[in-house]
Amino acid sequence: MAPRIVVPSTAADAPEIISLTAGSTGLPKGVILAHANLMANIRAMGARIEVRPDDVLVSWLPLSHNMGLIAAWLAPLYFGIPLVIASPLAFLSRPETWLHMISRHRGTITAAPNFAYDRCARHLAAEALVGIDLS
Repeated sequence: MAPRIVVPSTAADAPEIISLTAGSTGLPKGVILAHANLMANIRAMGARIEVRPDDVLVSWLPLSHNMGLIAAWLAPLYFGIPLVIASPLAFLSRPETWLHMISRHRGTITAAPNFAYDRCARHLAAEALVGIDLS
């Protein structure tokens, strides 16, 4: 007997993922995101930053976080653009790794929480930035 293949629903109101809130204002809670909501969010992000076919997204964001999962994993799949991804531990241990990845892979899109930009701006020594071209 052949295995039965189950095709998931793609109805607009069908649950797509259960996401945990960040918990910054209380305990994290599971939130069901419907397919239509997830797609609308991804399309809106793409329209706002004007994603192009030649864009390259560079990220170290954890896939367990909404920003990492939706913006840095699902959005590149939706738009069909390359994703260069590193472990969050790489950023935490050596934040300049992120900047070197952007430079090396000619990244045109990246995103991170404010603390990441602050850490790079305030705590990286000049020698850690040698060879980086973010133009």
